[in-house]
Amino acid sequence: MWKYCTKNEVSAFSGLAESTLDDSWSQMVEGLIDEYTGETYGTSTSYTESFDGDGVNDTILLSHTPASSITSLSIDGVALQSTSYELYESGYVRLVSTAGGALDRATGSAGSVFPSGQQNVVVVYTANESTVPAYVKLAAILAISEIAVLSERAGSNSSLAVSRASQRAGDGVSYNTAAALANKLRTIIRNTIGQKWRFK
Repeated sequence: MWKYCTKNEVSAFSGLAESTLDDSWSQMVEGLIDEYTGETYGTSTSYTESFDGDGVNDTILLSHTPASSITSLSIDGVALQSTSYELYESGYVRLVSTAGGALDRATGSAGSVFPSGQQNVVVVYTANESTVPAYVKLAAILAISEIAVLSERAGSNSSLAVSRASQRAGDGVSYNTAAALANKLRTIIRNTIGQKWRFK
């Protein structure tokens, strides 16, 4: 199953026929992207997180991004109105003070900061949009194209991903195909998606 890009997109980029593209290449690249970012794209997931309010800040940072919606946000057991906070795709949640000061328990209006307390802020939210971000799609296209081009050049099949066969370059230098491919794919993903995430 091709989740992050289509065979047609890889074929158009690489110039190779769709019939030469193996499904296992997409699965391998998707796994590398998920490992690098710590996220799974193309699906929406609900999360519940608790935070300590510090009495100073008006923002908290959710663990999973991109954050797409908040189902509920409560402080000290009081559910806030949705107009009392703003959600940013980056995962930041900022209070929008309508009461001008402290939390209004009667109306669920937020104060200007998250009040001090242990695990007193609870957020239920959805993250990982159902659409794949463009930078993830591009990373997948580039990485799968690299596998396809190398496979075409080496005359290999889908076993290339785990092959220990060596290939000779034009200058007579040999290298391990599998190790070189793994490093190349990680470099493509890192350079395309950016430095926000790191391979573990």
